Amino acid sequence: MIKKLFPILFLTFYISAFAQDDQQKNSSVELPSFVITGKDIISLPKAKKLTSPFVSTVSEEFLKPAFTPDDFEITNVPDPGKKEFNSVDTADYINGSLDAGFGVNLRPFANGNLSKQFNNGIFGIDFSGFNKRAYVDNSDRYLFAGGIRFAFFIGDESPVIPNTQIDVGAKYSFDAYKLYASAKPDERRRLERGHFYFDVKNPANDVFSYDYRLFNTIDRISDESFFENVIGAEGYTQIQIGPVSANAKLKLMNQRLSNDSLDNVNFKLIDIRPYIGLNIWGPVSLQAGFDFFKSDSSSVGNLFGALTIPFGKGVSLYGEYAPQEQALTYYELSKENRFFNTKTLNNIVEHKKNLFDANFKYEYLIYYEVNGGIEYFTSDAYPFWDDENSTGTFHTDYAKIKSGKIFVNFLFHKGPFGRFYADLSYNSLKTDNGNQLPFVPQIAANANYGYDFENGIGFEARLKYYGNSFSDQGNKKKLDPFASLSVKGTYNFSKLLNFYFEANNLTDNKNYIWKGYREDTLDLILGLNYKF
Repeated sequence: MIKKLFPILFLTFYISAFAQDDQQKNSSVELPSFVITGKDIISLPKAKKLTSPFVSTVSEEFLKPAFTPDDFEITNVPDPGKKEFNSVDTADYINGSLDAGFGVNLRPFANGNLSKQFNNGIFGIDFSGFNKRAYVDNSDRYLFAGGIRFAFFIGDESPVIPNTQIDVGAKYSFDAYKLYASAKPDERRRLERGHFYFDVKNPANDVFSYDYRLFNTIDRISDESFFENVIGAEGYTQIQIGPVSANAKLKLMNQRLSNDSLDNVNFKLIDIRPYIGLNIWGPVSLQAGFDFFKSDSSSVGNLFGALTIPFGKGVSLYGEYAPQEQALTYYELSKENRFFNTKTLNNIVEHKKNLFDANFKYEYLIYYEVNGGIEYFTSDAYPFWDDENSTGTFHTDYAKIKSGKIFVNFLFHKGPFGRFYADLSYNSLKTDNGNQLPFVPQIAANANYGYDFENGIGFEARLKYYGNSFSDQGNKKKLDPFASLSVKGTYNFSKLLNFYFEANNLTDNKNYIWKGYREDTLDLILGLNYKF
């Protein structure tokens, strides 16, 4: 199967080529893209985002040390205007870094990476681990992970695929925790996870740009006889001829599942989107095409259209009509909600009909950006998490829904008055009887302010809010609002070494994202960060 994927990808893309990365399509705050989650990890650097719905932009690079040590997740910046904040706000030390410390709940933690640059390439190692005490009965958890990565750059002088980057990587993690709100709260779940990828890309070529990837993910829980093996390929290609571009996007995937209800069952899918792009007047661009999705359970074709209008320097509007389908794997879902029932897990396909979104963005150089917009879609069978029997393990259910979302983001990068990142969203995801789907907050907010003084002392405050959420389909059981305030102080001993003190959930609120599973209590952390 793998040997056939590259010829299929290259032939398909060369004929009908693809132009737009997924980053252009998604609206800013993904609440929700899929409701079977519990944490929205989208926006702010160094700040965990509360969650509810599935985030389609969840990064596969879960070993890259860009997460807070008490949560094995990566923060992502929402689209449009996606930026690497670290490249704007801090220096890049290519040799590596170490972040380690000790806290009331974390005992201890460490994240780090090592990189070695050589002619036309970089070799790197990533590692992470923590041990968390039981801040409530049976909530203890420990995790360790490691990965290797290799990037090779082909220069513009090469006669073969010039200006191309090749990325290869492999990762492994072991996560041990308990379902401490279930009927057997002291039983430990041990999740082993592996991931491999091979990526070839040249996104900057003016005529022929591309990004092709092979990937393989494996998840195993031996105590529950659960196993998932996902192998696939995806690619993006663009051929630009004057104001016209021919584009294509393709994804092939095979998911093999084994649990108490399935015995090595294979689920296949293909998703292809060819479309034409046209600069109709100056910087105004139009895209139009279709999307074809086929899996074992459905076969759907949808029209696709998008319009981008820059109004002036730093001001733009992006609108899109793009009904879509997406197959969701355990590998993706477990990053959001690790407390679900693997014994009944099956192939899950998310359908969005009549999907429309519009984004307005204003940005001023590299200093600040404000963007906001709306999103609307319907679905005849939308998946969500349910715990009707109060077992403490969640399973999937489906409902006919209408979804509407309004969001706004504020991104003020490091300047004379500090740095400030914030987002606010209102999300309505309701069934025909007017009830909000369980565990989907109607209001979510995140704010992060930081300031660095000239004497080497820095300060940061983070506020997270998550409100108007229910734990049942009838909306009779309302979850208390989730509110968490955190502060952090740093001292830069040198350009390479700093020490910090952090207080998370400063008011020690009893916060719940999932019914029965209390989030971290007040945690005081002492740590250091060393770059070399």
